[in-house]
Formats: sequence, structure tokens, C-alpha cells
Amino acid sequence: MKTIKDKILNYGEEYTNVKFVRCYNDGAILKNCIWQSGILNDGKWNNGIWKNGIFNNGVWKSGTWLSGVWFDGVWQGGTFEDGVWKFGTWDTGIWQNGIWENGTWKGGKWKGGTFEIGNWENGTWEDGRWLNGWWFNGTWKTGTWKTGAWFNGIWKSGTWKGGVWFDGVWQGGTWLNGTFQKGKKYGNS
Repeated sequence: MKTIKDKILNYGEEYTNVKFVRCYNDGAILKNCIWQSGILNDGKWNNGIWKNGIFNNGVWKSGTWLSGVWFDGVWQGGTFEDGVWKFGTWDTGIWQNGIWENGTWKGGKWKGGTFEIGNWENGTWEDGRWLNGWWFNGTWKTGTWKTGAWFNGIWKSGTWKGGVWFDGVWQGGTWLNGTFQKGKKYGNS
């Protein structure tokens, strides 16, 4: 695998099987690469290993990220189209904004953005919009839930617009519509 250091990657350029160290991506397409550090600013990522850096905008096309692959960095916007995140994979990174279109979230901290559809297996939801999907466990602090299935976890606050609540702990928030099958309900609703 070739290594490229301290380089600006220009719009439209394509790279395959390359390791990048301290680079700045200004719109290039990266396939099966390793990103060591730097800024990906409005490019396309298609599979590979992300070790550190800032994903500033663009499209995250695909990838199954196992333990130790996403070590650090900040997701600041763009579109995540598909993939699987396992607990430990999102070690110190933060999802700040963007669109999650499909895949499995296995752990980490969600600070904002839109979760369109997928599976949530564990982690902390701090704020954002949930459009549809399956929530298996974790803590929901606040935000808007449109529809989907909640199987277990703790709901602290926010707005529930619809879907099915199978089990878990409801601590507060606004319940507008949906089915509450079982669980513990405290606070306002």
C-alpha cells in the first residue's frame, strides 16, 4: 500500500489502496484507503480504515467497521449511506451532524443529525431527529422520534410522535401517538 503525506487531494481525483497521513481532501474519491490524520472536506469515502481526523462533509459510501477501526475524529456533516458500527469502533469520535440512511449503530455518542432508518444497539442519543428504525438499548436524552420500534433502554426527554414501545424506562417527555406495550413510565407524557 502506497503512503501519501501532507498533500491536498483535489476534487475529482481518485485514489485506491492508499494510506494518507496529514492530508486535506477537497473533493477526491477514496476507495479502500487508510486515513491516518487530516481533514476530509467534501469528498467520497468508499470503504477502508479511518484512524484519526475530521470528516467535514461529503459521502460515506460503505464499510463494516470492526473494533479498532474508527479510533478518533469528528463527523461534522454529510451523508452516511450504509455500514455497520460496532461498540469500540467509535472509540472517541462524536457524530455531530449528518444523515444516517441505513446501517447498525453499536455504540458511541449521537449529538445531532437525522437517523433515517437502521438499528440502534447501544449508546447515548443527545439530540436529533429519529425518522424510523429499531432501538434495542441505550439512553435517549432528547430529540424527536417520528416512528419505529423501541425494544429497551432509557428515554429521558423529547417528543414521541409514533411507533411501538415494547419495553424500557420512560422518564419524561411528550407522548403524541403510538403504542406503549410495557415498561416503566415516570414523569409527564
